Amino acid sequence: MGQEDGQAGRPWLADALDPLENLRALADVQAFGRRAAEDLADRILAWGNGQNGRGARSADDRDGSPGPGLAEVLDQLRGDAALAGEVSGRLVEHAILLLGLLLERLPAAPRPDAAEPSVAPAPVRAGAETSAVFWVHNTSGAVVPAVRAHCAAPRSHLGRKLGAGAVVFDPQVLDPLPARSSCGIEVRVRVPPSAAPGTYMSVVMATNVPDLYLPLRVTVTEPGPSE
Repeated sequence: MGQEDGQAGRPWLADALDPLENLRALADVQAFGRRAAEDLADRILAWGNGQNGRGARSADDRDGSPGPGLAEVLDQLRGDAALAGEVSGRLVEHAILLLGLLLERLPAAPRPDAAEPSVAPAPVRAGAETSAVFWVHNTSGAVVPAVRAHCAAPRSHLGRKLGAGAVVFDPQVLDPLPARSSCGIEVRVRVPPSAAPGTYMSVVMATNVPDLYLPLRVTVTEPGPSE
């Protein structure tokens, strides 16, 4: 319950280049290529052994030129294909692992909602009123009774206060706050005519919502020229 917590998001590139998913896809492609090469070798070897009415050519039928026989070349082809698949698989696996480690070290992109939540009404002159709205969240499955917002009198760094009755809330109480719900509360600040210009701070809290604590900042501006 209380204000929402901002969480730093991962870079979009980390989601697009997920190491595990990419490694799995590349492994499937390599396995398919290796099976295709082995199947091709089996078909050629079967053709050379006399299937489909054709006879195998011996080493003496190759125009007298020396060299390895068909079966030997096909065995080498199958071995090279398996070896290439194994080596390339390890290479791709290590490359993706390295990429994943680098992506984890990238600084997280700042999110617009990652700033510390606070209540900051618009600047106001002495003798006038300003307001803002904050939200109370109940993320639990139970209702919360008698949620009443409250805060101490805003105080400046010089110890000056706006007065005990300067801050009011509307509504004054939420009774009850339903389960898994959010409700906006307006805070209105009435600045006394005698208030000196400056920044006045306090903290907004709420009964029965222990994790709600929002800084309240009220800025009192210099008085304008008299008309």
